[in-house]
Amino acid sequence: MRVLLSSSPALTIDGVEQGGALVGVAAAAPPGRCQPRAVARLRLVTRGVTFGPRAAERLLTWNRAWAAHDISEPHVHLGPVSVDRHLRGRGIGTLLMLRHTTHLDSLGVAGYLETDRPEAVGFYERHGYAVIAEEEILGVPNWFMRRPPN
Repeated sequence: MRVLLSSSPALTIDGVEQGGALVGVAAAAPPGRCQPRAVARLRLVTRGVTFGPRAAERLLTWNRAWAAHDISEPHVHLGPVSVDRHLRGRGIGTLLMLRHTTHLDSLGVAGYLETDRPEAVGFYERHGYAVIAEEEILGVPNWFMRRPPN
């Protein structure tokens, strides 16, 4: 996760703490900054190679497939979003999403995200996102979702 986050220095990170511990995070890239630049892509691949050439190849395949679905209109690109597994279902993700959608509305731009977690699709739909494409990548179903500007 650290490598992914460091590959996009434009990301903003929102977090939720409970009892002094970070229990949920959401990252977002501002309009025009969601696709990593060449240097960041190289850093990501270099890190992937440390896990072996097959891992690096899979990482590139996944990255290219997701990039091919990126929408052309100005948008805030959401992801990753994560809540500690044992705390899911307690409103932490909803709090992160409410902050995110409030930010989208203040900018007047669309939201965009990808997910490979089927259980996340309904969660994002409850926050105004709709599936605009689906594709199996490396044998894993993926959903590409957009939230219209408000």
